[in-house]
Amino acid sequence: MASFDLLQEDWTLILAAHPEFADEVEMADPHVCGLRTLAEMISRAPTAVLRQVLREVYDCRQQMAPILGLEYPHTDELSECVIASARAEWAFILAAHATYSAWLSTIDRLTCSRDTLAEAMMLAPSATIRHTLRETFCFRQVAALITRHDFT
Repeated sequence: MASFDLLQEDWTLILAAHPEFADEVEMADPHVCGLRTLAEMISRAPTAVLRQVLREVYDCRQQMAPILGLEYPHTDELSECVIASARAEWAFILAAHATYSAWLSTIDRLTCSRDTLAEAMMLAPSATIRHTLRETFCFRQVAALITRHDFT
């Protein structure tokens, strides 16, 4: 997983370039904060990479809720607009890489094998896509610690 370690180092540099926002992300912890707080962070994210990583956390949390037996309260209209906007940006990012996007759409990033997700990260045509998938990998690691779900 040497390549994952390099991604983690790169992620550290991305956060270091935006120290105030990095502090906010660390204080709120996107994996457990309220969904409105997460949407607010997405709206304030200074770069597409940061927006998409946080959007991925939001989507992973939504997808894992039934597996974990969680029910999230309905989010407000503004939060819904922020998420819809981030999802539209994600679609636009993927549209620039049609072949890769078509392949990526054939896998469920949250439940596919670890090897498939690692392959997706390695083949990702941009840093934004690569770091979004890195966040999926990280989310799966956290979820594996608190559930009996096997992500291998």
